[in-house]
Amino acid sequence: MDNKSLGLLIKQLRSEYSLKIGKRFFQKDLAETLNVSRGYIGDIENGRTKPNDNLLEKIANFFEVPLDTFKDDNSTGCYINGTKLKQLRNILKLSQKDLSDKLELNDINAIKKIENGNKSITLNMLNKISNLFKVDSNFLYSNNRDAITTCSKCGLSYCPLDEHEYLKHVKYHNSYEEALIKFGDLYGYQEGESIQKDLIKFLKDDSIQFNEKYDKAIQLIRYYFNRSVRNNSYDTRHVNFDEYIPMLLNQDFFKEKLQENIYIALVNKYGTKSGLKEGTADYEIHEETKNNSSQIDTIAAHLEGKNITPKKMRLLEKYIDTLFDEFDED
Repeated sequence: MDNKSLGLLIKQLRSEYSLKIGKRFFQKDLAETLNVSRGYIGDIENGRTKPNDNLLEKIANFFEVPLDTFKDDNSTGCYINGTKLKQLRNILKLSQKDLSDKLELNDINAIKKIENGNKSITLNMLNKISNLFKVDSNFLYSNNRDAITTCSKCGLSYCPLDEHEYLKHVKYHNSYEEALIKFGDLYGYQEGESIQKDLIKFLKDDSIQFNEKYDKAIQLIRYYFNRSVRNNSYDTRHVNFDEYIPMLLNQDFFKEKLQENIYIALVNKYGTKSGLKEGTADYEIHEETKNNSSQIDTIAAHLEGKNITPKKMRLLEKYIDTLFDEFDED
């Protein structure tokens, strides 16, 4: 089983265990049970790493499933909340056949069976449904119809079954995905908050070697960068990571989080520069840039019906910036 499918399966088992005990069983709870860090469980569930055989056996024993469960993507079927699937389908105005076609299902009655609770789905299919509707798989399991959920990726809290909030999330999540294209990997909201605590604790450990601490300091900067991008609603006009590093190094509050030799090494490589308000880690997009963006939106509106991809939008942005520079010179 590949890392992503394995992580999704362990997340599913944790969710089902929550239903079994009648309360949320968080990643930190599983981490404490297995005597590992919360960040490590997050990495496993997000497919960034794979547990060794010993830990995998502990996970299987805890959730009371055969170890073979983790060997074949199609060995375990799961049932999702069919009512929720139907409501999401209706929000996007998809017929059962439309959804079946999008999911490339051979059985023309498959969606009807799933919505009626008469058919289980594989983990790969669960992942496809989650990605199509931009909802977490945990939401599809839960029987709580009015639940407010927080997207584990973009961090927005919303009610997926409210059409207005669902469409608001889709727009926000699309911005998140465009930010991924420009900035590379971004921590999920819940994952990032946990990683920050683990990193700060790690950096205070005097037994850790310099090179390891240096790498962890870069990861901590990446956390603050991620948070800044998120707090700017994933606006792709945010500065890139390499430009952000010297801005954060210029902040006294961040300097205090690092040992002096680590801080000096970072400054020697990246330097320092202004760009963030004192005492904060969030970059603010300048008003001029925002005004330029409104011009871009206006041009894009006139091109409605054309295939305006994120790449083409960035080209429009560069064009507008160049145009404003020429006006300033005049």
